[in-house]
Amino acid sequence: MLLVDGNVLVDVLRDDPEWDEWSIGQLRAHSQIHRPATNPVIRFSGGPSTAAGCPPACPSTQPVPA
Repeated sequence: MLLVDGNVLVDVLRDDPEWDEWSIGQLRAHSQIHRPATNPVIRFSGGPSTAAGCPPACPSTQPVPA
């Protein structure tokens, strides 16, 4: 499992002109090797619009260890 940083998701979801190509490339490359995941705090901290805008290829959420 590969924990994806929230900034990478923000770059992709907001179509950041400086970072989106790099972020998409990293997600594609590493998802060939590892199953990408985020924790629910990162995934949904942007509010409902961010979660709803996440395409099906977005990393799954994983619980935060206690």
